[in-house]
This record gives sequence, structure tokens and C-alpha cells, in this order.
Amino acid sequence: MNDAGRITNAVASILISLDAAAADSRERSPEFVRTVTGLVRRVVPTVEDEAVATAVAKLEARGKGGANADLLISVQTLRDLLSVDALRDLLADLVVFALEDDRFESGEAALISAIRRAWDVNSGEAVRAASANVSDDIRDRLWSVLGNDGAAGTNWTPVHDLALVYIYVAHRSDGELQRDEVDAITRKLAEWLPSALPSDVLNVVDEALRRYARGETDELLKQSLDRVVATVPVHQRPSVIRDLEYVAAADNVVLVEERQLIAALADRWGLE
Repeated sequence: MNDAGRITNAVASILISLDAAAADSRERSPEFVRTVTGLVRRVVPTVEDEAVATAVAKLEARGKGGANADLLISVQTLRDLLSVDALRDLLADLVVFALEDDRFESGEAALISAIRRAWDVNSGEAVRAASANVSDDIRDRLWSVLGNDGAAGTNWTPVHDLALVYIYVAHRSDGELQRDEVDAITRKLAEWLPSALPSDVLNVVDEALRRYARGETDELLKQSLDRVVATVPVHQRPSVIRDLEYVAAADNVVLVEERQLIAALADRWGLE
């Protein structure tokens, strides 16, 4: 098989796996094949429709076990055959594909984050690449779904960093996390992922809590704050400050230390 055929198979395999990661996967309709064809043509302009349809049909026939094995090979194949710029653009296309149903679920996030790390694509560059081809609504959500460079965990997104900052603020008030505080954190995170399933929002909170419980909280806070500062779009920064104030007040006690942390973040963003 030539390189064009290998790229075609690899892109089809990744899209099938990404689609299968969603709770409601798409039917393998002609429209799905056209989507695969469009992405393949971004890197192989001369690919024939029939070649893509054949690749999809063969991959489907292999079943889930075969698809999982093909996925690992496909990710490596594309890394070997495509340029850094092409990989970045393809990753952006995968994010747009996952967001087309207005939901970005934990399985999709895990897969895309793993692919991003395997291709060594900077998350900020991927956000900028994806932003060029999406609606304003999706553009506003891109920062919250792509994994962070250097972040802990295999599926760690900027929203996890936000959750960890919220947890830190809530916990510092009295050394405990009350049910009301966890509910407040979950409620505010859900606003950043308006189309996510409730279970996915709870998973984010749970993962951030487990990471926080490991200790080294001061260093964790610094890392998460740095990533939040660098990632959240300008027009959404005042909302983060308001969220922190809401979480800090959830137990009806707001400490000077909490006020100082919130003020320091606002100052880094140039907010009053």
C-alpha cells in the first residue's frame, strides 16, 4: 500500500474510533464517508471517493477489537507521514468533528488528548487552528476541551485546572469540603461545558478532587493557575472571577487568603 492509501486508512480509523467514543455514535452513512473524505483530502488532495468508502467498510468489518488495534497503528502512521503543521490541522479537524453534535464527552476528550500528546501538538496551537473553521459558539468552548501540555493525568483539560482552582478556594476556607461547596463547583463547571452530560461534569470534579488529594497543593495551584491564566479567552475571564467569588462564598465564609488569591488572578488578567 502506498502512502496515500496508508493515510486514508489511518484517518478513517481515527474518525471511526472517535465516533465510537461518543455515547450516540453516528450511523456510517454516506455523509460520514464524505466527512472522512474531506479530512483525507486535506492531506491527500487526489484521493478517490471509492478508496475512502472501501477503507471505511473494511475497518467497520473488523469490529471494535480490530478498530482499537488499528487506532494505535494509525496514530503512529500519521505521525510518521505528515508534517507538524498537517498534524496540528488534522487534530483541529478532529475536535470540530467531535463537537458537531454539540457535545464533547469524556471518551472523546480522552482520545483527542491522547492523540495530541502522541503527535506532540501544542494545545494552544490546536485551539487556534480549530478556531478558524468553527462557529462562535464552538470557538468559545475550544479552550475547555483540549488537553493541557504538561498537565497531570491522561485526560486533563483546562476545565480540570479550573476545577482544581475552585476546589483549592473552597477547601482553604475551613480545611474541609462541604457538600454545598462541591455542588457549587459542579454547577459552575457545568456552565463552561453547557452541552456536556452531567456524568461528564461530575467526572471532571472527581478527577480534580483525586489529584488535589494527593498533596503538594501549593505547586498544583500554581501550575493550574498558570494554565488558566494562559488559556481562558479574554471575554470569559470576568466570569471566572465571578465563579471563584461564588465558590468562595458557598460555605458563607470568605477568608482574606481567598480574597487575595482571587484578586491576584484578576490582577494577572488586568481586571479590577
